[in-house]
Amino acid sequence: MRTIIEIIYRVYGKEALAIFRKWENLNMKMCDYQNHRRFSLRCLGNGIIPVSIRLKNNVRTQRSNCIIQKAERSLLNERIREVNCILDRLEHDTYMYKTKMSALISKDHMAQCIKFIETHKEDRYQMVRDRQIKKYQRLWREKYQSGSTDTDTSSQSGTDKDTCISGRSKQGDKDKIKRWVINLSQKPLSPAQETMLSHGPNFAVTPKTPPIQEYITAAEVACQSLRPSEADEFRAD
Repeated sequence: MRTIIEIIYRVYGKEALAIFRKWENLNMKMCDYQNHRRFSLRCLGNGIIPVSIRLKNNVRTQRSNCIIQKAERSLLNERIREVNCILDRLEHDTYMYKTKMSALISKDHMAQCIKFIETHKEDRYQMVRDRQIKKYQRLWREKYQSGSTDTDTSSQSGTDKDTCISGRSKQGDKDKIKRWVINLSQKPLSPAQETMLSHGPNFAVTPKTPPIQEYITAAEVACQSLRPSEADEFRAD
């Protein structure tokens, strides 16, 4: 039994086969980018930065670390926006090539083409999905499990150095406050107020309870651009 590819080539020629291959390739790309978007959204929701958008920082200050973290999160948001734009373009191109193909071949052969592409599309989606899950799990372990191990190790090895370092760290904190906090008023500031001001204008107090409602709203907005099955699975995660 001849495959649908052989039938298209023998009955409809090279032009129809080229259109079919382009249509198939667009569907495979959609699978890749759908999984890529899902991976990026999961990283964004759990505070994980993919390796490809991590930034190097040679300035060893707390403020510079905050700037880098904010920039990396902004880049991750921009990547999600870019992937959404690519998926919209792929969906448009896929529909265009599907229309071209349906105009060239019979309905029976078109049904076989759709079945062929859907089968390969599902296999490709599962393969890329498994790869992205492994990549996410590796990043999750790197951020949380290795971080806790390093904390335990450093706490054990650092106890002997605490006495020597404490004096220097306190002096360094005082120098930092004097360098960054300049009181232009006639009112004296307490040590607590000076410490608070030394964190800079972008410092914010961590809320006692996480904004769960905002997380839910953001997740629902993201689900609007997913397929129903993907949206349900994303909500379950």
